[in-house]
Amino acid sequence: GSEMDFGMLGLGDYLVAKMPYFTSTYDIWCLNPLPHAPTGEAKSDALAKAFGGATLNQTELCLPSPLNVQMMYWGFDAVKNQRSPSQTALFVKRVVGYMGGVVVEDDSQQDLFATLTSTRYLEESKLDLYNLTEYLKSASFVKFDPNARCVARRDAVPSVISKAMAWACDNMTNMTSFTTCADAPEPPCNSSNTYRLADYIFSRYYQELARGRAVQPLVDCDLGGAAMFAPLSVYRNFTGSLACLPDIDLSLKPGDPIPGFFGSTTRSLNATELIEDVDGVPQRHRTAVPFLMAAVLAAAW
Repeated sequence: GSEMDFGMLGLGDYLVAKMPYFTSTYDIWCLNPLPHAPTGEAKSDALAKAFGGATLNQTELCLPSPLNVQMMYWGFDAVKNQRSPSQTALFVKRVVGYMGGVVVEDDSQQDLFATLTSTRYLEESKLDLYNLTEYLKSASFVKFDPNARCVARRDAVPSVISKAMAWACDNMTNMTSFTTCADAPEPPCNSSNTYRLADYIFSRYYQELARGRAVQPLVDCDLGGAAMFAPLSVYRNFTGSLACLPDIDLSLKPGDPIPGFFGSTTRSLNATELIEDVDGVPQRHRTAVPFLMAAVLAAAW
């Protein structure tokens, strides 16, 4: 109808996501600026100029977003192939966050970060997601948070969270130290809130997994897109989450040594060692099998 004449943005041709809603699933498309018929100027640009605001970067509106592409090798390739340092920087910061770290903001480290995400480096290097994560483990511009935990993603729908919880509970039955998912404490961590209950279950699943073998945060704390390995600066904003997570020490800061596997007194590991294999073989000497396995699991989930 005529009401369509007043819109500033129209649907583009890039599918951003699919949204389940009760018994149906709806496509979410990107948005493109619509032109003002008499002048041909984008309506959003005219509005921004009128009020002294910033115009939209139209070149990035209908491209894969670094903030929501899958954390898999094809997601990184979709961002890297845009040859955009700003887009790549957003993705790298997201990867660091999913590894339980934060990017240092001081000028000396930002120069190195800018080099990593520069167009020239992206074009000349053979950087893939596996090599990127290997580099980030010891990058000087990254500080890992000893309080990082595996928590529920707040942008995942409850049905995805519930499915992942059921899977995690089934796969904790053979692990030690954790008896049953029914042991979740009274509010705020019980079934009265799906996300906080998931924080409780996912964090303990990952904790138990780390006791038995080397863990890869991007792989082992993904759970079909339901979870993320997040630093304290992220999950402390989730209402009630702190009360549902194990062994949080608020006196520790990003960059502090990380106690060996959640409180073990036999050995102290720094952040880089924690992500590497416990048998002393650095992951950089291994193949990209973990990410290939993750791709298979993601497709099967």
